[in-house]
Amino acid sequence: MASRKTYNQFVLMICFVLLGQCGRIHNTEGGEDLVTATCKHTLHFQVCISSLKSVPGSKKSNPKILAYIALNLSTTYAAETLSYIHELKSSFTANGPNNNIYVSRCLSDCAEEYSEAIENLRDSAQALPNREFDKVDTLVCAAMSDAET
Repeated sequence: MASRKTYNQFVLMICFVLLGQCGRIHNTEGGEDLVTATCKHTLHFQVCISSLKSVPGSKKSNPKILAYIALNLSTTYAAETLSYIHELKSSFTANGPNNNIYVSRCLSDCAEEYSEAIENLRDSAQALPNREFDKVDTLVCAAMSDAET
């Protein structure tokens, strides 16, 4: 099931952005690359490493670029989750074999929350180059709340 894995990666990337923008990660420790040093501060080290290192150039980036990479990955993961929600919802149509109005409504609510999360992540990616770190932090926190809800 893709949704749980995607959700974990989504939350992980958001947590990284918060750490990076709070200024906690500026220098690498003991000659480590920035990705490894950063991922040590997340809850899911291996997912963080594999996600960030999958992007070419991430190993030699700076914290601002790595934060931008994390925001883009988070947006991608959230969009994949939203797509999965829509797939599930289509299987619970009013006339289909899985006629369950309650489940359909819950999935509609979930889709709305993930749509808002994606919008917040996109807005935070636009605020990042302008060094509006408080705005980035607020929008990322809102995206986390949307996904959790």
